[in-house]
Amino acid sequence: MSRIYKALASLVVLWALFLPATQHVLPRVAWLIFLITTLATLAAAVGLNLPEGNRAGTRGIGFVVFMTLAGLAAGVITVALCDGPYYSELSTTYGQIKLGLTFGAIVVLCFAITGVTRNILRLVCFFAAVACTLPITVLLAMGLRLGAALLGNLELAQIVALFGAGMTGGFTVLSAALILCQSKMRIKAIARNALPWAALAGALSPVGWALGPSLGSWIWLSFHALGLTAPTDTLQNALYGETGYGPPSRLFALFVIWQTGMGFALGMALRTVREEGETSSLDDVKLT
Repeated sequence: MSRIYKALASLVVLWALFLPATQHVLPRVAWLIFLITTLATLAAAVGLNLPEGNRAGTRGIGFVVFMTLAGLAAGVITVALCDGPYYSELSTTYGQIKLGLTFGAIVVLCFAITGVTRNILRLVCFFAAVACTLPITVLLAMGLRLGAALLGNLELAQIVALFGAGMTGGFTVLSAALILCQSKMRIKAIARNALPWAALAGALSPVGWALGPSLGSWIWLSFHALGLTAPTDTLQNALYGETGYGPPSRLFALFVIWQTGMGFALGMALRTVREEGETSSLDDVKLT
């Protein structure tokens, strides 16, 4: 733990000197660099403190906590990248892919540092899979909502859409992680390991949506206090504006809650995954 404390102390000194000089010039860039480097430093510290046996085999609760915090950091950074007042990133496929890159990049960094896998090809494939997850789940949510709305209950339709999209996104990310980090695992085993945690991800989606007026507005106010919001953006717009998929505040809370939960799910699902040799191939995945 001493390395973690030293790393944190170094970060405090570094950013105490750096941030005052940059936050008035490039506030968004400065704070995003701060979040990313903080995560990277913590990742390195946690990785260095893992016992040798844990690096190659079963990981302890520290790995799960670390992945959960990584998911939280990814959610916060994703929200910070949403530019108001129109939030075009939330309403276009290109923007959704761009937002998905944040979560993918952070998880890939964590996998490489903690020894889940260091195979470059696999990390790139996982990164690409995660980047495409958000637009796919958005389209699925729209379809589910339309179908459920035919039953006449709009609230139920919203819950069904959020749960289905969240579970599908969770299953996609977890399956990709298990396949790319443990290519010799059978498809049935992958589904069996991924489904319970994907259900958790699905359940978190309507929870995050419901917390939009409270958690979502608090997130916006925090960013506004740090100078990370657009000059023309307002709290009223964050609460009641329209992105094509709902008010921005609800999407803010959804990003933070879902990605934090996915970090926890990845930590739990990958606790027993061993790093494979560089020569193992994705073609080794067994279909039965």
